[in-house]
Amino acid sequence: MPSKAAFRNDGNDFAKLAACFFMAINHLTLHLGKLPALQGFLVSRMVMPIFAFILVSRLMEDFDGRNLRLQRNLLFWGIISQVPYTYFNRAHHFTTNILLDFWAGVVLIALSRKFGFRARAPLIVPGLLLTVTMNSYFGYSAALSIGMLIASWFVPKSKALAAAVILAAAVMGNNLFLLKPAVGIPAALCLFLAIPLLILSQEVKNYVPRLPKMFFYLFYPATYVIANLIDLARITMK
Repeated sequence: MPSKAAFRNDGNDFAKLAACFFMAINHLTLHLGKLPALQGFLVSRMVMPIFAFILVSRLMEDFDGRNLRLQRNLLFWGIISQVPYTYFNRAHHFTTNILLDFWAGVVLIALSRKFGFRARAPLIVPGLLLTVTMNSYFGYSAALSIGMLIASWFVPKSKALAAAVILAAAVMGNNLFLLKPAVGIPAALCLFLAIPLLILSQEVKNYVPRLPKMFFYLFYPATYVIANLIDLARITMK
């Protein structure tokens, strides 16, 4: 049974709702033309850092009560989400979806608590830099998972530092500064919109109910399914 801490409103639910909204915009605009796709891409840059921060924060507040449940849910829904995700990204080479990246991050955190990986931190940072330099797609997965691991060392003592670590991992993982400046610089700046959203979320926490535990697991693949249906309808009408 999860402890009572698993059901406490920690003030992150508004940020979670906002992240879901912008994630849906990103998925639903990708096939609507270059300008809508670019706009959807930019406004959604803060989404994954927000989810990663919330995931790490809640996990470390009640590790024993949440660890195995999170691993099961992330792996199960990650495998299910991979089908619509792969079709959605069929024009690119194969990558894993974000739920599987989150699962890898939780596994790394669990292993670090069991075997004391903190002493190996000096090896993680150069390895992360090498990974994101070699391949931006694989690097994003590696960066986010390792960023979650490093951020977990600072929760609950310094959530601000944990958020900074995750944002840095997101910037490096996306290789945003290796993109054309017209896209890379605005995208990097949009990542930092996660900060005011997380702060505002704390201010309005008494007005936002705790979201159901399965909300994101269902919402994430559903946006891909709907986006794929829109794309199929667009192709059919041509």
